[in-house]
Amino acid sequence: MEHKAGHEDWVGTDHSPKEHKETLGNGAVIHVIVRQLAAEKYEADMTVLDGNGAALYHAVKTRDKDPGPASEVLKFAVDEAKRHAAGHRGAPLDNHHQKTPI
Repeated sequence: MEHKAGHEDWVGTDHSPKEHKETLGNGAVIHVIVRQLAAEKYEADMTVLDGNGAALYHAVKTRDKDPGPASEVLKFAVDEAKRHAAGHRGAPLDNHHQKTPI
């Protein structure tokens, strides 16, 4: 669907990105930003730093055909960032029905 002025009912009035920053129990810091790019298309920017501020993981992933809203996409991205911060312990990255190991 092409984005045209006056046809914004598919995203509502809040176009702002959703953001989450957290320091985990192991000292790692996660920072996740989710932006809605179009109807059912989101971008998740995930950064994980160790306790000393060194980068452990950074990825920008696009989720197509996701009905959202951005706050729900943020939950999945935060979960993935936590799994990277924990060294992939616990459930695999593609299984979001399991508890995060941290």
